[in-house]
Amino acid sequence: MSIAVGIDLQPFDEVEESLRLFGEHYTRRLYTNAEIREVSGDPHLAAQELAMLFAAKEAVMKVLTPSSEIPSWLDIEVRQVKDCSPSISLSGVAAQLAHRQGIYDIVVRLGVVGQSATAAASAVKHIEVSGSQ
Repeated sequence: MSIAVGIDLQPFDEVEESLRLFGEHYTRRLYTNAEIREVSGDPHLAAQELAMLFAAKEAVMKVLTPSSEIPSWLDIEVRQVKDCSPSISLSGVAAQLAHRQGIYDIVVRLGVVGQSATAAASAVKHIEVSGSQ
């Protein structure tokens, strides 16, 4: 058994700039429909919320430590829960990586430092090691 940890910091202004330059192309490439539905209609607030989601996804990606198979950003969904930390739902390649590593639950905590979203993700890896004979 081991513990995997991933952290990320995502500046709000970088997301705001991406939204301005690429609009829907940016959001559809990185965020699920459910994530997009939960985002504020106010452009400045939406950029902050999307930065939080992206930081969470990046922290989860670091927990999964992909090498040859890289999950799509859409394979990692951040489900917001009011008054609680978000939950993570994995699909596709992300779910396969988690399964192979014995990861069954990923915990994420979000925060703000200055003008950036922060995320820390952690998971216990339950890997069975075969003994030598």
